[in-house]
Amino acid sequence: MSKQIRSCAIYKDLIIESAEDYTVTIRCRDRKTRSMLREISEDLGFEYSDEWNTRYFGHRLINFINGIDTRKETTKLAEDKFPEELINDTDTTENISNEDW
Repeated sequence: MSKQIRSCAIYKDLIIESAEDYTVTIRCRDRKTRSMLREISEDLGFEYSDEWNTRYFGHRLINFINGIDTRKETTKLAEDKFPEELINDTDTTENISNEDW
């Protein structure tokens, strides 16, 4: 369940939101998530596939940044551990176990 936003402000291309529990989130207003994932990946030297959906791409990039996926060559290994139907799926992650996340 998403948190209710109690207030927000826009600065340049950023949206700053404060939730009812006072958690603050900053989002980019005019930038697509996928293009931001690509930009971060290129900055870090992380190899990715254009066939990955956004959820899988984000999952892999988070692991890479956090040191879970430390070698660039781990693409095949990580795909073997991730359900095949979700690698190219665009809508669901309901079949992903907590271990995979």
